[in-house]
Amino acid sequence: MHNRRELEQAWQHYLREVAEINRSGEWGAYADLFREDVVYRRHGHAPCHGREPFRAWITTGTSTLPGSLITSVDPVWHRLDLTEGRVLMETRHTLRDPGDGSMHFALSTTLLTYGGEGLWASGDDVHNALSYTTMYRSWARAADACGTLGEDEAELFAAMGLHRRPEPMLGSGS
Repeated sequence: MHNRRELEQAWQHYLREVAEINRSGEWGAYADLFREDVVYRRHGHAPCHGREPFRAWITTGTSTLPGSLITSVDPVWHRLDLTEGRVLMETRHTLRDPGDGSMHFALSTTLLTYGGEGLWASGDDVHNALSYTTMYRSWARAADACGTLGEDEAELFAAMGLHRRPEPMLGSGS
């Protein structure tokens, strides 16, 4: 059984740091919430072993498309498991405003295992890939309609089969 106060303090520290990361966009700092020997697993990806490989992985994922469109990752709910020293939470991954004020997000579930000294030993993320596909597709359509869909975004989403810009009509515009 884990010390309730210590686990709650680690959780509150986690929340404060993630809020700051959401503000700053510096996702490399997320790795500092975990022990040097962290094991992080995300559905659909190979496990990441060690803080620095995890930092590189999360920095790459949040600085390149489509992950760079995510502006915040916010816990929706959580439960502390004092027996196992874990926190189970659902998080909302929200994309930037496509230009019309609409909100596009998907949910994931994360299990954090406490590692002592205010740090987490592991993290396990699971998500429904279809909900992320739906989120990106609806965002791309809204951004295209608002004229804010960048060329790189349009190319990526077209390659992923998520969005196709309409072809210009022949004989129009000249």
